[in-house]
Amino acid sequence: MARLDREYDNLRAAVHWSLETGEPATGLRILGTGWRFWYQAGYLVEGRDAIQELLGQPGAAAPTRARAIGLDGAGGFVYWLGDFDLAAVYWQEALVVFDGLGDRAGAAECHYNLAFIEMIRKDHQMLREHQSAALALYQELGDELGMLNAHESLVPALLGAGDLAGGEALLMQTSEAQRARGDWVRLGEDLSLLATFQALAGSFERARATIREALPIADGNGTLTSVVSALASAALVEARGGAPERAATIAGALETLTSASRVVIAQVAMLGLPSPADEARSRLEPETFARAYADGEGMTRAAIIDYALEGLGQ
Repeated sequence: MARLDREYDNLRAAVHWSLETGEPATGLRILGTGWRFWYQAGYLVEGRDAIQELLGQPGAAAPTRARAIGLDGAGGFVYWLGDFDLAAVYWQEALVVFDGLGDRAGAAECHYNLAFIEMIRKDHQMLREHQSAALALYQELGDELGMLNAHESLVPALLGAGDLAGGEALLMQTSEAQRARGDWVRLGEDLSLLATFQALAGSFERARATIREALPIADGNGTLTSVVSALASAALVEARGGAPERAATIAGALETLTSASRVVIAQVAMLGLPSPADEARSRLEPETFARAYADGEGMTRAAIIDYALEGLGQ
């Protein structure tokens, strides 16, 4: 992340060169393979606009590896901006191209991504088909990280089935695996989801301990979506654990963070849970909610993280 951030102006210049010269393959490879940097650094809209323009150029129409990589990245950009139907279109086409090229790694990633689309659509049969296809390909390739990711994709299905204990057990396993790998981005995200499962099960002390660990990790790795997910979990813990005013304040800060970046809250957009604001609103008088929510809207990212950690520690 730090290296890419230092080189961001050069990366942006290369993408613009690719657009201006009608040589889209270069820009598609940069954005398609590096889209998670744009996502983690908060440049989603800029990246989406550029990759869509590149995909629309005449030189990008052929079913090449560059187009498949670009389609895969475009799916990532629009997914995290909440356009799940368009993400599905991009990933389906990428899957066709990767299959045609005999690229099993690319096909595995597309199946893995499409499983999340079917989870959002609540098509559990298709979810299992894509998840199974991804896992089989990752096993053929000996890709341990891919296999771990495919197992993680079962979490939404467990929540949908009401298996909170199963979801907690799986997330504890994946969290430890990510910790062992040193993948702090995924560790922060897994811990946030783990706290969500614990709070939904009424295990508030465990949930508070988990989210107290997740918040600094999410903040420290520079991933805005991870911070938003961790704050959403903190709000859920506070709302259901007896501190709805604190939950309303966190919800107000989340509104400021997400409206500026257009980043979605994973627990709401992908898992179908009520928004942090709705969780708090349902437990407070309207005037109390409005006052606490407004307090949060005026807080900076650093201030709301400190506020959440302070409350979770009480």
